Amino acid sequence: MKHYLFFVIVFTFFEIEAQETYRLSGSVRDESNTPIAIADVLLYDASRENLVDYTTLYQGRFAFNVARNTTYSLEVSALGFKTYSKSIFMDGDVELSILLEESPEALEEVEVRALKNPVTITNGNPKINVQHPVFATIPDPLDLLTKLPGLQLSSDRQSISVIGKGSPLIYLNKQRADFEVLDGLSVDGIESIELIQNPSAKYEANGRAVLLITTKRDSNLGAKLSFQETASWKRNYNNFLALNGNYAGKKLEIRGNIGLNN
Repeated sequence: MKHYLFFVIVFTFFEIEAQETYRLSGSVRDESNTPIAIADVLLYDASRENLVDYTTLYQGRFAFNVARNTTYSLEVSALGFKTYSKSIFMDGDVELSILLEESPEALEEVEVRALKNPVTITNGNPKINVQHPVFATIPDPLDLLTKLPGLQLSSDRQSISVIGKGSPLIYLNKQRADFEVLDGLSVDGIESIELIQNPSAKYEANGRAVLLITTKRDSNLGAKLSFQETASWKRNYNNFLALNGNYAGKKLEIRGNIGLNN
């Protein structure tokens, strides 16, 4: 009888855990049923006043992990197509098949007042501009990696992988680094993150993909100290702490960090 009660308790626990978040995903195609290569996918709250998450398409698809029983506003925009928008209540996993209509209007004059796209793709290599306001509220550098199409962070946050290529080599300002160095970086000290799908010979031969991280040099001289904490509850309670220090002189810059993964 005791074993039976234990089974019921464990089963109920995993059922509750599995329902903490739902998956909102979908495919985006044009009217000829061809996957659209480049599009911005934005997820707003129900009022459309706050941007909840942002991503770009990867092989015509997108995916978000969202809170359950919450209403979101999804927006998909691509050059030459009408903007798609839809209000979605997440009472379970949602899979969308989105068909974008071509924009028939020919404009004589266009005035652009939007911010530069935070994710650019050159020769198939996605690159994140970390200084973009879209990423200003992300406290953890590992969470930034999930914004790169094709890059996956393990559930225990201890490794990263590229779809179809395995673990990438990590380079910090053209120097080889390990995952622990990446985990300890301060977000406000990163300028850009680029995923090189087919690295050239200047990188090590055993790397099928390279994650290139470029940090910014502080324009203001002096010292800076920042503290970050991320707490989550999945199967167990997780707490990630990071203490980052930086000193910038005229010809010298020193960075240090202390991290705790509980």
